Amino acid sequence: MFSREDLLQLQRQGVTPEVARHQLERIQRGFPRIALDRPCTVGDGLLRLDAEGRQGCVDAFDRARDAGRISKFVPASGAATRMFHALLSAHGSGLELTTERLEALAEGASEERSGESSSEPALDPKDARLVSRFFRAIDQFPFSEELAEALAGNESADPRGVARLPQLVREGRGRWILETVLREPGLGFASLPKGLIPFHLYTDGPRTPFAEHVAESHELLGDGGAPIRLHFTVPPGFEERIRSHLEEATHEFLDSRFEIELSIQSPSTDTLAADPDGAPFRSSDGRLVFRPGGHGALLANLSALEGDLVLVKNIDNIARRAFRRRQHHYRKVLAGLVVQLEEHIARWRSALDEGDQLDARIGAIERAYSATFCRTIDPGVEDLEKRVRRLRGLLDRPIRVCGMVRNEGEPGGGPFWVRHPDGSLDIQIVELSQVDRSDSTQRDAVERATHFNPVDLAVSLRDGRREPYDLSRFVDEDTGIVASKSDGGRPLSALELPGLWNGSMAAWNTVFLEIPIETFTPVKTVLDLQRDPHRGSEA
Repeated sequence: MFSREDLLQLQRQGVTPEVARHQLERIQRGFPRIALDRPCTVGDGLLRLDAEGRQGCVDAFDRARDAGRISKFVPASGAATRMFHALLSAHGSGLELTTERLEALAEGASEERSGESSSEPALDPKDARLVSRFFRAIDQFPFSEELAEALAGNESADPRGVARLPQLVREGRGRWILETVLREPGLGFASLPKGLIPFHLYTDGPRTPFAEHVAESHELLGDGGAPIRLHFTVPPGFEERIRSHLEEATHEFLDSRFEIELSIQSPSTDTLAADPDGAPFRSSDGRLVFRPGGHGALLANLSALEGDLVLVKNIDNIARRAFRRRQHHYRKVLAGLVVQLEEHIARWRSALDEGDQLDARIGAIERAYSATFCRTIDPGVEDLEKRVRRLRGLLDRPIRVCGMVRNEGEPGGGPFWVRHPDGSLDIQIVELSQVDRSDSTQRDAVERATHFNPVDLAVSLRDGRREPYDLSRFVDEDTGIVASKSDGGRPLSALELPGLWNGSMAAWNTVFLEIPIETFTPVKTVLDLQRDPHRGSEA
C-alpha cells in the first residue's frame, strides 16, 4: 500500500504505517451510530444546584485556588475564517457592494458574478443579509478605529476617522472595506487566529480573546497567591506573535505571577485522507494527504499539560469584563463541584479498605456511585472480589463536570443518556452527526432535548496518589466521525478523532450541571460582536 517515499513521509509525520492502515480501514468501516436512550433533563442525568449547594462549591473552589491546584486550558487553534465567512463570500463575489445591491441580494434577487455569465446569485441571500448588517454597524466594532486608520493608508489621517466609515459604505466602497478587513496589507483578519481578533473595546483600546482570557484568569485565580497558570493550544506559525501578545497582556497585572504555556496540535494527530475507492488520497504530486484530526487531537495537549484541576473553555467564549463578572460564580461552581466529587471518591475508596460488612458497604458505594455519575452497574456480579475490583476501576478515573445551558437554538452537541451494546447506560455529550435521525426513536430523543453543550467544563486529571492520568486509556475509539471533504475539487473522506469532550472523555466520571445561558457568550460570526456581552466600551 505504501511506497518507500510514503513511508518516509509517514515517518516525518510521526504516524506509523500500522496507524495509517488502521485509519484507512476505519474510514471504510465507518463508525457505529450512538444509541440514544433519552435526553438528559434536570433531575434525570442533569444536576441543578440551589444557592446553598452552589455556595458549598464556591467554598471548595476557594480551597483549591489557595492550594494552587487550578489552571486553565483554552483551545485556541482555530482560524478566524468561519467568523468572517459571509464577508469572504461577498468579497469573492466580484461585486461592487452597495447598500441597494446587498438589500436586493438579501431578498433573493439573482445577479451575475462579475465578469461571468451565471443564473445563480453571486451571493447567497443569507450572506448578503449578514454583510448588509455588518455595513450598517461598520462604525460600532471594536476594530472600527483600526479599520479607519488602515483605509486612510499612507494619506494623512482623516479627521473624521470612524465617523467616515458609514459614508464610505454609502459611496459604494464596500468591497474596498472588505478587502481591508480581510486581507493584508490591511487588517488581514481572515488569515489570523480567532484569538488575535479584537473582540471588546475599552477606554484604553480594543482587547483580543487572548488578552481577555488573561484578565479572566486574574479575576478568578488572582486572589490565591499561587501563580496563575494558563495553557493555550495555538496554530503553528503564530507562536511568537501570540507569546509576545500574551506577555503584553499580563503587564496590566503586576501584582500577580503568570505561567503561560503554548502548544500546537501535533502533526502525528493528523489523519490520512482516503479517496472514494478507499485508497490513500494523494496530492497532484503524488504525496499522501493528511488532514487535522479535529478537536479530539487536543487530548494529547491536555494530557501533556499534566495539570491537576483544570478549567476548559474555548477561546471565543469570553465576554467583556462587566458582563463576565456575572459568570464567575458558575465557573467557580463547576470547579468546586469537581473538588467535592474528589472528596466523595476518596471516602468511597477508604470504605473499600475497611474489613467488616464489606458486602453491605459495596452495595452502598455502588448505589452512590451510580446515582452520582449516572452510570449503571451490572447487578449480576455476585463475587465480592470482582465487585471490589470493578468499583476500584470505576473510581480510578478522571473527573469532568460539564456545564449545560438551556437549548435556545444554538448549534452543537448535547447531554444524553446513551445505551451501549452490553445494555449498560451512562451519560455522554453527543453530536447530532453521531445520531441516526432517520430512526423515529432517535429523532424523538433529539427533539425532546432541553440543553446543549457550551464547552464550559472543569476536570480533575490526577489520581488518588496525585499522579497524572494517562488520558488515552479512557477514549471510546468508536466515536469518531468520517467527514466528506474535497481537495482541489476532488472528493475525499476525512477521519475525525473522537471529540475532546465527546468520545475522548467517554469513560471519565461525569456530571452534567445546569448553568445559565448567560454564561455562554461565543463569537461565531463577526456580527456576534454586536451582542450585549461584547458590545460597548468600558473603562
